[in-house]
Amino acid sequence: MTGAPRRIFVTGNAGAGKTTFAAALAERRGLPAHSLDSIVWLPGWRKRDPNERDALITELCAAPAWVIDGVSEIALEHAAVVVFIAVPRRVSYRRVTKRHLPYQIRTSPGQ
Repeated sequence: MTGAPRRIFVTGNAGAGKTTFAAALAERRGLPAHSLDSIVWLPGWRKRDPNERDALITELCAAPAWVIDGVSEIALEHAAVVVFIAVPRRVSYRRVTKRHLPYQIRTSPGQ
């Protein structure tokens, strides 16, 4: 796809569907997809040190092509296109609740 944007940032509120949309978009465009959740959060729902987090996001953004989903000023500044996903709050709350209910016993997904 000549001339098509190669750095796309997908953002919005929690539960908006950023990761799902970004993954489908990346597959359709043949671009690598990256979710900032894997950078921001450490096991046990601990937040990564902000300096380390920002360095990792900056490294991702240095690549020539990507679809990144999450919330980040750094990714926003490097993106050629920004997609903001807006859904009603009730939808967002329902999705977040549904996503986190299975992890009330465990500390985070994948653990």
